[in-house]
Amino acid sequence: MGDLIRRNICPNCGGTNLELDCLYQYGLIYKINKDGKVSKKYRKQDYGTMDCAYIHCCDCGWGSPDADCGNDSEGYLLMDKDWFKED
Repeated sequence: MGDLIRRNICPNCGGTNLELDCLYQYGLIYKINKDGKVSKKYRKQDYGTMDCAYIHCCDCGWGSPDADCGNDSEGYLLMDKDWFKED
């Protein structure tokens, strides 16, 4: 994991059509009917964030190799600066 920097371009193609996918946890809670079968109706229970986020480029399909991304307190996208190093 490297230092996080503000970037709004894809490290693979240079495109700007990026999405930040923040993963959350939720459960589907089913009632058990009197006959013992699981009801088809359910309710969702939100268990909050998993503290995990990935970046995806809609232009080339690139996805961040790990969860070293997110947003800062001002709302700017943060990426691992190592993704932008030339080989």
